[in-house]
Amino acid sequence: MLKEVDRTFLKEAFYLQFWEKPITSIALYNAGEDPSSISNHLSNTLFRPSMDMSGHIQRIITARLIAELVNSLENFGSFCYAVKNRHKKSIFSHYALNKLKHNDFFNEIKTHSDSLIDLSTMIGIPTLMELENKMTAEAYLHVSKLYSELAKLINQATTLYKANWSKDESSSPYEFYVAYHITDREFSYPSNQDDLVKMYNKIKHRFLLFSTKEEVINFKKVVEKENINGLNVQFVPLLITQEFVDSILTTINNIAFCMRAIASILIYLDSNQIDL
Repeated sequence: MLKEVDRTFLKEAFYLQFWEKPITSIALYNAGEDPSSISNHLSNTLFRPSMDMSGHIQRIITARLIAELVNSLENFGSFCYAVKNRHKKSIFSHYALNKLKHNDFFNEIKTHSDSLIDLSTMIGIPTLMELENKMTAEAYLHVSKLYSELAKLINQATTLYKANWSKDESSSPYEFYVAYHITDREFSYPSNQDDLVKMYNKIKHRFLLFSTKEEVINFKKVVEKENINGLNVQFVPLLITQEFVDSILTTINNIAFCMRAIASILIYLDSNQIDL
């Protein structure tokens, strides 16, 4: 059975917490559709007159959507880890207090990438075989479909989170660049961080974006010329396209669906006195 704190948390999160990222992302997405409506509120802010403000706004919004995507993935990994380890502490305790367990979860899923593992193994819930005689045929069919779909989406989320995003900075006329890895002789972020996490940290904490390839090239020349304390800056180029931005929004919505679906399965099994 679920702990009382988890029963309460999951019911609340189903309607509130698990909707936060999709709603935030939809607001950002719609703001980016018509940049002129945003710039109307920025009339008192000075910008370089030679640059198109609408383009800047869309770069900013796309970067923020990427940050929402990474945050969604990390929340999702943390939630799955919490569900799998619910017998040690409550789901709520794991989810609220852990910092890096999402990475542990995705790493574990990645180790099984060459073999098919089902949802019950991924998050430590009853197998379909164990459930078959404990629910109606209609409910079992619905849960079976969810098990299959959720396992597929968890694998997709793992692949995305662990992907290599680094590319040749000068290969194409990309729309903007994220300074995703910065080091000098005194400071360096952990080199084993995934590319998406590095981008997320730079967007979230410092918003280190450059608008064009030319700006990146000029900046790197200055860094190399001055050689300040061995400073090294690496960039990830990102192309703003409708397909790319739509894929971010779709992924965030899929993650929210997964979290709500897992919560519903747990609530359903618990309410029917099925051992968890």
